[in-house]
Amino acid sequence: MRNGKEPKRPMVPWGFVFGPTVSFGTMLLVVVLLQRWSPVAVVVVYALLFVVIWAPMVLVGSARARKLPFFALGLLNTLASFAGIIAGLVAYHRYVLPAASFEDHRMYSNVLTSEPPRSHADAGVLQFAKSCHVDGSKGVGMLREAGTFCAAPIVDDSAPGRVEYWAIGLDCCSSRGDFTCGDVEDKDARQGAVIRPEEPSWTDYFVPGEDSFEMYHKAVKQSASIYDVHTSEAPMMVHWVKDVKALENALALGAVIFGLLATLAVLCLMVPVAVVVDRATTRHLGAEK
Repeated sequence: MRNGKEPKRPMVPWGFVFGPTVSFGTMLLVVVLLQRWSPVAVVVVYALLFVVIWAPMVLVGSARARKLPFFALGLLNTLASFAGIIAGLVAYHRYVLPAASFEDHRMYSNVLTSEPPRSHADAGVLQFAKSCHVDGSKGVGMLREAGTFCAAPIVDDSAPGRVEYWAIGLDCCSSRGDFTCGDVEDKDARQGAVIRPEEPSWTDYFVPGEDSFEMYHKAVKQSASIYDVHTSEAPMMVHWVKDVKALENALALGAVIFGLLATLAVLCLMVPVAVVVDRATTRHLGAEK
């Protein structure tokens, strides 16, 4: 301190901004990368981060004036890291888990639409016969809060009859017909990436939403009823694509974009929060003098 004047404080306490943002981004990335292989590892990393966050409280000594700012920063970091876990689990269930499902299950070739789904119960990818295609004219779209859930039958020109496999998609059809989901307009597309019922996750309590599998199943039933298509009670639903690898890459890109946008949102949110917390801390210490 010179000439009895206190140093000018910055308008924005950037430590209060970047610290929580880094904590958030770190835990989001850890969950996305490690949740599939070892949930225990996620807990271990969070515990280590917790120690790092609160270590300054021990190292700065016993002076209250020095402890209070570190306490405020530690609290913000702790909340941000926990929010990062939740965001990471959301990204994991929306993007990572579906892509992993394609890899973890079997691939069947030359599949006919008349074959019972139970014969391919362990399928992750189906390669349909050349005579099979999606009948987009019999597509149905069900409008819900999350978007329009679309479904259309996969038919076999060489053996018309029961339809046990359906192509699905989100926001890619009208209420009747005009089904353009996935690569349905590509004549070389023959692969189906199987979708499975969503497993309940505790993130549902933080990010509630409709069960997409159930919504697609309702669209299937509606299409079957409207167009008199014979199907079973539990048909198999797939994303109709030319190359499943391209779908996996799109899901990976979606996870990256989700992570970047979530981290950017936290960064922007922390600027006003940091200013308020910093001023409140300063005011509290000044009142004690």
